[in-house]
Amino acid sequence: MEKEAFFLGQLAEYPDIVVPEALGYGKDGSIEYTLMTRMPGVPALSVEIEGADRTNLLHQLGRTMRRIHSIPQDPFFSSSLFWDAGPGWSFIRQFAMV
Repeated sequence: MEKEAFFLGQLAEYPDIVVPEALGYGKDGSIEYTLMTRMPGVPALSVEIEGADRTNLLHQLGRTMRRIHSIPQDPFFSSSLFWDAGPGWSFIRQFAMV
């Protein structure tokens, strides 16, 4: 949950990436929680989208994913939320910068 709150906070810095606002994160014993704002719209599973609308939606989703993958990775790697697996981890960092 802490990672999720961190990710949302990082993504919120980019106005073209629409994410819920992380209002807080906490931990009470073994229970973690994240409080966030609600996103407008309806769950994707509750609607049927076909034809050109479906194609357009999938293209938009692809563009959004490409945008998310293009943001700088350093804040993520320099946080204490990710483990360091040694030599393999440096390969992942290099791959993420491509």
